[in-house]
Amino acid sequence: MFADEWGNKVFIESYPQQYDRMKRFLRRIADQNRDQMDYIDDMWSFFMHCYHLKDWIKNDPQTKSGVGHKVEDKITDSAPLRMVADLANRVKHFCLKPNMIKGNNANMASIGVTMMPLSLTLESEETDPASCTVKYRVIIKTDRGDKIDGLQLAEDAVKEWDKILKDLDL
Repeated sequence: MFADEWGNKVFIESYPQQYDRMKRFLRRIADQNRDQMDYIDDMWSFFMHCYHLKDWIKNDPQTKSGVGHKVEDKITDSAPLRMVADLANRVKHFCLKPNMIKGNNANMASIGVTMMPLSLTLESEETDPASCTVKYRVIIKTDRGDKIDGLQLAEDAVKEWDKILKDLDL
């Protein structure tokens, strides 16, 4: 913890905090057995935290000079992170302006829900939804026609960040 320029205590210390937050949201969206709106909120939150890790790296006083420009270049070179950029900017700004589009206008296109009963007997034809396991499938689509599973995109984006952090010796 440190004090900002006005003497306020600040709990933000360095970019690894944002990296850890991104990983916590990845774990949340991997856990799908819950309310659909909570799941979608966490998916959108993951994309925001994932994309904005770049800002934390760029603004962290402990990172080496010139790293910010390199981080932007690495994101531009990464298809998953360009899609994440579109999703993060879309949820932050509601819609994307042409100059904001990085990942071919990536957007959540659909969500599928699968409910699996924990136990099914011949005596009952209906199952209580509370006794089911839920699995969501969020489909991300781009203007080019690309389709990718949202959880897979999130996992790919974290792998990209791991590679970037290693490449930049962070």
